[in-house]
Amino acid sequence: MRSLSDLASRASAMLAQCVKRETASSDKHFSLTESKRQASVLHVTTVHPANDVRILDRECLSLASSGEFSVSLAATGTVPESYPVTHISLPPIPRNRVRRMLSSQLKLLRLVLLERPDIWHFHDPENLPLAILLSSLGQVVVWDAHEDYLGQMVDAGSVKKWVPATLAPMVGFAVRLLLTQADAASAGVVAATPTIAERYRNRNTVLVGNEARIEDFRNCIPNFSAKNALFTGSPSTEHCFPEIVSGVAAIPDLTLTVAGRPPQAHMKALAEQALGERVHFVGWLNRDELRATMSGATIGFVTYEDTEANSKALGNKVFEFAAAGLPIVTTPRSLVADAIGQGAFGVVAKGFAAADLEEALRSAVGSEEEWAAMSGRGREWAVEHGNYEASERRLIDLYTRLSNPA
Repeated sequence: MRSLSDLASRASAMLAQCVKRETASSDKHFSLTESKRQASVLHVTTVHPANDVRILDRECLSLASSGEFSVSLAATGTVPESYPVTHISLPPIPRNRVRRMLSSQLKLLRLVLLERPDIWHFHDPENLPLAILLSSLGQVVVWDAHEDYLGQMVDAGSVKKWVPATLAPMVGFAVRLLLTQADAASAGVVAATPTIAERYRNRNTVLVGNEARIEDFRNCIPNFSAKNALFTGSPSTEHCFPEIVSGVAAIPDLTLTVAGRPPQAHMKALAEQALGERVHFVGWLNRDELRATMSGATIGFVTYEDTEANSKALGNKVFEFAAAGLPIVTTPRSLVADAIGQGAFGVVAKGFAAADLEEALRSAVGSEEEWAAMSGRGREWAVEHGNYEASERRLIDLYTRLSNPA
């Protein structure tokens, strides 16, 4: 029986032969711009769902709407029929991390053998080995750094909890090596924040942030009287979900709506035990449902565990809540806290404990007049600092350069 390494090397050789044959027959991919042929783009994720905001609503939609690119997205889940994006459906994402990492490679191998886009755009660290291989075989590859993956593995206090302490140095070394190779091999790097962009030396590194499309949230009307706190995303310790539950539980007339990733069983049980009928899990929401949920909310949570990596996070939520006029409660020592402190469109808790979040919540919902003022200041901040238009231009400019090399 052949060893796993022998099978892997044979599979890699077969893949290389296949890709080289295709490359040889299509060396003039980008010389066809004279006839205005759209460059084909394939976004790939085996971790995020197809309706991921950054991937689908920001990047895929921007490229497709420009009229210059034919855009496909390989991901699990669904893409709305109204979107000008071709969806390549992938099997469901395993919840077990090891199974997910192994299955993602099989999905990608099949995808590579079937698809031949002009530009590959990868979104997950698990995808990088194949992305680097494709680049070495002459394919045009873009790496999208959603998060500070290196910081999450090497910065003190930031290492992911699923990494055993004894393996942390080895995992950190491997991640650093992988990201360094991706940096050198990729035709371009897309970074979600300035801090992430500073990690890369690729000459085609561009900042494409998580800002909101302001017009999408203009008609949202948050509701002070609803006394409803909204949490979107992953209900986990990394986002202080247990502390949020305790903080809400301490205020009898406040309810909690949880949207996004399904919680783990113990997190759901924790919330239901503390809040009973005052907590509502609504699952993944499409854009219309999200806007409606924001209009039924009084405040929105943007909270992070106290780590070095989290201090540099600046995700979709802060921009979308601000654009919707939904005042925010956040934890301290982060870029989000800095933004809210400067724009005065929410309340920054004094610490990370449940009592700190409770105090911030009481402050946020204590006065309707001040709440309305925070709502208006959030919309103003979003227009000035949270508009996706500049990031959209940088993304399209990068793709234009890659599809029209000098």
